[in-house]
Amino acid sequence: NYAKVLDAVSKKYRKESLTVVGHSMGGAVSLRFAAIAPDAIDKLVLVDVAGILEKTAFIKHTGKLPIDESSIPSSLRNIIAQLNDVGGAIVEMTSINSISRLVERSDLTWELVKHYPNVNAAISLIEEDFSETLQLINVDTRIIWGELDGVAPLRTGKVLSAKISAAELSVIQGAGHVPMKSHPQSFQRLLSLAMAPRTIQTQTSNYSHLLERQNITCHNENNRVYSGVYNEINLNNCSNVELNNVNANKLSVIDSLVNAENLTIVSSGSALSAIESVLNITNGEISTTLPLELSGSRLDIAGVNIIASKNSINVSAASKLIFSVSSIHDEFYQGNVHGAFKLHDQNIAQVLNKKNHKNVH
Repeated sequence: NYAKVLDAVSKKYRKESLTVVGHSMGGAVSLRFAAIAPDAIDKLVLVDVAGILEKTAFIKHTGKLPIDESSIPSSLRNIIAQLNDVGGAIVEMTSINSISRLVERSDLTWELVKHYPNVNAAISLIEEDFSETLQLINVDTRIIWGELDGVAPLRTGKVLSAKISAAELSVIQGAGHVPMKSHPQSFQRLLSLAMAPRTIQTQTSNYSHLLERQNITCHNENNRVYSGVYNEINLNNCSNVELNNVNANKLSVIDSLVNAENLTIVSSGSALSAIESVLNITNGEISTTLPLELSGSRLDIAGVNIIASKNSINVSAASKLIFSVSSIHDEFYQGNVHGAFKLHDQNIAQVLNKKNHKNVH
């Protein structure tokens, strides 16, 4: 019902200029308000916004070990990454079904949560799909985030900064979910900058297309980090691999654990194949002629656009796919994708079209 409240508020303030600052759940409400009443808002400041990611991806973060990997020896980072992945796999197995439906169908569960408005609101929030909302926001937006937020992962802030046009993200090092309390001076400085008029920043030219593309092969190695422009990236039995700001023609992953951020793949063939692997991709675009091929793998993507000539994703052996505020444009499906799916011997369009058909009826 908060949509009705926001609509009433937007009508009241439509002729005024407002700066809206929202933290955590208040940030999610602020996003809705900015989408409903863009003419009423002059500036939007988002702080450690809860939700946004698909519920499975969101809940997985809460199960991670509260350890700053940069503070531990490199020899232990792979172990931590694998432990976190085990916890994530368990969450994926148990939270595929709608949490809100569980509450609705269980009298006992409803009795437990109905007297706790915060819990009730949190459950509703993680069921929200903000894909269309983020596309509607065109106001000056600043995002402030705690680096070590254990409630709303920094990944959320990165996705928001990529999906909201002209948004800027500032990260407070060492801060958690409430940076205004743990790091008041740093937060106040960033808030003051956010409230000030935006300075125009010049765009630097991208000459990556002029660079000679090389192949990268990782075999039986851990904790590798790659950045730059490549032709093919082949990962075989490599754990805790990071791909940061990578532009490639093809990514092939076998029995590996990979985290990618700002990943661009443009291929005249198959852009990505994954066999018995785990891939977490935050922000980017994958453009492919042939479908992405998954076999016995887990793919968790957020803020990623997939463009394909025909089918975009084919699955041969049972795999799990999680989409957060992402999109697919292929011959059989075009639109936003936000949800968790189990696929076996299918393509993603079959599942998405079946889901949308059920929702219509």
